[in-house]
Amino acid sequence: MAAGEPGGRAVEIAVTGMTCGNCADAVESALLAAPGVQAARVDLTGGTATVWGAAAASTLREAVQDAGFGTP
Repeated sequence: MAAGEPGGRAVEIAVTGMTCGNCADAVESALLAAPGVQAARVDLTGGTATVWGAAAASTLREAVQDAGFGTP
């Protein structure tokens, strides 16, 4: 675990449709609101989100999709 990263299980998911910082912020907010998520970081350039916590992958995909973005 790198310095500054939350503890617990980390899951990385691909996110499509993000074009700006506001998009990344919206995805991060949606993920943070999902049950079981302790922390989330979104990489706009890489098109990924890393999420820490106990949330199921299906819950994470649903949160991203409900925010208007894709999860291939």
